Amino acid sequence: MVSGTDPCMVPCHVVAVFLFFSFPHFLIFFISPFFHSRVF
Repeated sequence: MVSGTDPCMVPCHVVAVFLFFSFPHFLIFFISPFFHSRVF
């Protein structure tokens, strides 16, 4: 962590955390139908 009052720090961390948590779920949600259609 750098000094507390950087204008970009909080939005960048929020966006980074949001992408870090949402992107794998989106990827799994997007790819899982293909896996199901292949398996079954």
